[in-house]
Amino acid sequence: MLDLTACLSKSVIGGYRPKQGQRRLHTIKMRENNMAEFARAFITGSPVDRSLSPYIHHYWLQFYNLKGSYEAVSTSEESFPRFLANIGQKGFCGGNIAAPHKEAALALVARPTVEAASLGAVNMVWLEDGLLCGDNSNWQGFIANLDEYAAGWPGKTALILGAGPFIRAVIYALLQRGFTRLVLAGSTREPLKALADFFQSKTKARIEICALTNVNEVLPQAGLLVNTGGLAPAAASLFAGAVGDSPGQAEEAGIEPKPFDFMDFSRVKPGTIAAESVAQALPTPFLRAAAAAGLKTVDGLGMLLHQAAFGFERWFGQRPLVSPELRNYIAGIAARTSG
Repeated sequence: MLDLTACLSKSVIGGYRPKQGQRRLHTIKMRENNMAEFARAFITGSPVDRSLSPYIHHYWLQFYNLKGSYEAVSTSEESFPRFLANIGQKGFCGGNIAAPHKEAALALVARPTVEAASLGAVNMVWLEDGLLCGDNSNWQGFIANLDEYAAGWPGKTALILGAGPFIRAVIYALLQRGFTRLVLAGSTREPLKALADFFQSKTKARIEICALTNVNEVLPQAGLLVNTGGLAPAAASLFAGAVGDSPGQAEEAGIEPKPFDFMDFSRVKPGTIAAESVAQALPTPFLRAAAAAGLKTVDGLGMLLHQAAFGFERWFGQRPLVSPELRNYIAGIAARTSG
């Protein structure tokens, strides 16, 4: 068993508020680490204290006998721009950007890739020629995970539930794979409408908004169901509303609200796949509900592992293997740290 306790160092960078109209970090000079020496990478966001990424990267560092570290750094929305501007001076060669900073990171990198600009978010950065570069590997991780566990995943219509931190990557990935109709369903219309408008301007595919109460009308056409997180409370509220005016009335009726009871999985067509983008608390309520209905399910852990491989190669110079041993190891950690 790998001893990673010492690897999970955390620091809090605070006290910085960006000025109005802050410019991109185009001309900031940052020291680049030599990969032949000790390379330091990071994951930053809020929160990151329960991130699985440090375990993944330190597993690979030990497996390939490489010199380096991968550190969790907590940053607020105010402190994030300053932290990113100074990663070279702090000795980092690059790192991962987690929620809620992915969209902000796109505006701060000097050289975003076409893919990052197209999906509107950056989840990995590195230094090159003294400039901060940014890419997004989340969408590649999503595709690689489905290719591995649901080869030939079908359909031209997908139902995407929630507005979690990976929804942009999921939408972009499905458009890249040729889906012609994406239906976004969630408890709040405004963020989904903004996402639909953003991507609709870049594609000929149809991107629609659907209320949670109407998702059963979409199920017979969807070949892929994807949960991006944040729907359990909404699902319970919908279920309670079908019984009475409040969750309390549902309890008085002797009925326990359950996540995703609002979805009639019996209406899905044969071969439909249910995929998750969340790597913690496996199996998730969504996957449990889908599996109980007999659907093929794909959890979000593989997405996390595959997207991590792109960053590891960038920062440490080694393309790592996403092995069954790694998956089992990280799944065990996820089980112990969830809840």
